[in-house]
Amino acid sequence: MEKIKWGIIGPGSIANNFADGLTSSYSGQLVGIASKSDERRKSFGDKYSIHEDFRFESYDDIVNSEHIDAIYISTPHTLHAEWTIKAAGKGKHVLCEKPGAVNYKEGQKVIDAVNAAGIFYMEGFMYRCHPQIPKLIELIKEYQPDIIYERGYYLLLSGVNAAKKSDCFHVLEMNAPYPEERTKMSGKSWFYKDALKAEHLQTSLTNKLVVVSGALKEYYSKGNLEILSKTLIVHNAISESFIQSISEIERDQLKKELTLENKLVIGFVGSIFPYHGVEMLVSAFKKDYANSEDVGLLIVGDGVGLNDLMKNNTKYKNIIFTGNINSDSIPSHINLMDICVMAGSNWYGSPVKIFEYGAYKKPVIVPRVSPVLEIIDSEIDGIFVDSEGELITAMKRLIEDKTKRVIMGEALHRKIIEKHTWKKNAIRILSDLI
Repeated sequence: MEKIKWGIIGPGSIANNFADGLTSSYSGQLVGIASKSDERRKSFGDKYSIHEDFRFESYDDIVNSEHIDAIYISTPHTLHAEWTIKAAGKGKHVLCEKPGAVNYKEGQKVIDAVNAAGIFYMEGFMYRCHPQIPKLIELIKEYQPDIIYERGYYLLLSGVNAAKKSDCFHVLEMNAPYPEERTKMSGKSWFYKDALKAEHLQTSLTNKLVVVSGALKEYYSKGNLEILSKTLIVHNAISESFIQSISEIERDQLKKELTLENKLVIGFVGSIFPYHGVEMLVSAFKKDYANSEDVGLLIVGDGVGLNDLMKNNTKYKNIIFTGNINSDSIPSHINLMDICVMAGSNWYGSPVKIFEYGAYKKPVIVPRVSPVLEIIDSEIDGIFVDSEGELITAMKRLIEDKTKRVIMGEALHRKIIEKHTWKKNAIRILSDLI
C-alpha cells in the first residue's frame, strides 16, 4: 500500500503531536513542512528527518508541490480557512486544526471550495476519532452494565450510540440547548445544522431524558409525546461536602483582606456573562451605596465582561472584584456575604449558584425566569426582580431588615438540604428507573 504523503503548514507545538502520530502510521508519512521561520524549519525538519528540498519557506510552495498528497494546517486560526481553500484548489486533501474557520461566512467558503475540489476535508475535532469511543464500547462489553448514564453535550452521540450497539438502557442528562448556547457564546457555527440533528438524535434515541428545568423539557419534546413521557426534571444541586465549617475569625480575616471589614456585604459568585446581570447589579448598587462606609459589593468570578466592569468602577472603593479564584475558596467567599444576588439568567438553566447561596443560609435576590420560579418561593426563600428598579428596592429591603434576611436564608437552606443535594438527585433518578 502506497502511503499518503503529508505536508504540514505551521509546524508548531501542536503539529509535533500530528508528526509523532505519523511515525507510527501504516497509511501516511510526513514528507514536507512549510514555515516562515528559519529556526522552526530547521528544528522541526531535523527532528522528523525532512529532506532539505521539502522544508518550504512559502506556504504556496508546499500546496503546489506534486510530491504532497495531503496538508495538515496548524497555523494561527485566522489563516485556517485561507489555506484550506488554497490547498483544496490544488487538489490536496486537508486536515485542519480547530477551528476550521473563524465565522459562518468563512466556513461556508471552505465547504464550497472543498466540495468543488472533490477532496477529503476534516476539521481536527478530536472526539470523532478519540480512543475513548472504542474504549467505552470495550468497557461496556467487559462490565455489561444495566444502565449507562451520560451527560450530553454539543454534537456528542458516542454515549447513546454505544448504548444502542450494546443493547444497554441509556439515560441522557441535558442541561442546555447546546446548539443555541454554542452560537451565543462563540457565534454562528457551520456545524449548527449538524448540531441540531445530533441533538434530535440524542433526545430521540435515549431511553430516559433528564433535564434541569421545565423549560428544557418543553424545548426538547416540542410536542412529541414520546419524548415528553420519558423526560424527568431534576434541578441542579450541591454536594453536602460543599458546606464547610468556617469560623468567625476566618470570616473576619477574609473581609479584612478584601477591604470589606465592618461592612454589610452584597455578593455575586459565578461566571460574568451578560445574561447573569452583573452589570445591572453593579449599576443598581451604585445608585444608593456608591462609596458607602457601611455596605460593600463583592463580585467573585471571571468572564467576558469583567475587565470593563473593573475599569469603569475603579473609583468605588467598596466595590470589589476578585477575578477568578480557586474553587476551594468559593465557600469562604459566599460565607462572608450577607445578601446574595443573581440579577439575571437564561431561559433554560438551573443556576447552581442559587443552591450554593442557600447552602450558606443566605437570602437571595433572583430573576423572575421560569427555571428559577421552579426553585424559589417568592418572599419565603427569595425575592424576585425583573428590572434594575426592582433590584434596588429588593436590596434596600434586605439591608434594612436583618430578621427577614435570617428567615429567608434559613428557609432556603432547609429546602436545599431536603431537596437539592446531588445524593437526593441520584436517588430520585434511580427511583424513577425502578
